[in-house]
Amino acid sequence: SADNGTMSFGFIDDSSSGAHSLSLNSGSGSITFLEAVGQSVPIGAFSVSTDSSGSDTFEGNVYSGTFTKLGSGDADFGSYSLTCTGLALDVGTINNGATDSGAWTVNGNVFINNGTTLTAPTSSGSMSVTGNWANSGTFVSNGGTVTFNGTGAGHTIDPGSSSFYDLTVNSPDGT
Repeated sequence: SADNGTMSFGFIDDSSSGAHSLSLNSGSGSITFLEAVGQSVPIGAFSVSTDSSGSDTFEGNVYSGTFTKLGSGDADFGSYSLTCTGLALDVGTINNGATDSGAWTVNGNVFINNGTTLTAPTSSGSMSVTGNWANSGTFVSNGGTVTFNGTGAGHTIDPGSSSFYDLTVNSPDGT
């Protein structure tokens, strides 16, 4: 715990089962991760929260269960990768500066809540999704490709009022 200061995490790992969760709230401060989060073994549910004057900066790859963004601030991954079992943007923004260039792999569903903005990695990065896409907010394509790697019928892509720049669907049945 830290008040009005800096809290540093060197290594966050739950290599036992991936069933534990981690939730951080920096209020008006910032959360900076200097190392990979979850390493090669996903932590369970992972949520970060900052208010409008704060930000979450990841300077290492993130491996998590469902990654949930809370709080009105922004989360940035830079050139690092995000691998998770679901992505839920409940409040705030992800990649608001439109500069993230890493690979984002969502092995599950993407949910963009009303009033939020998810900006895809730049065209030098990538974003792949294996589940459903539900957009009630804003998705900014950022000139990149979003690839849906479905494993069967029944997946839905609801872009809301946003559009994809380059959309690829890889599915055994073509849907």
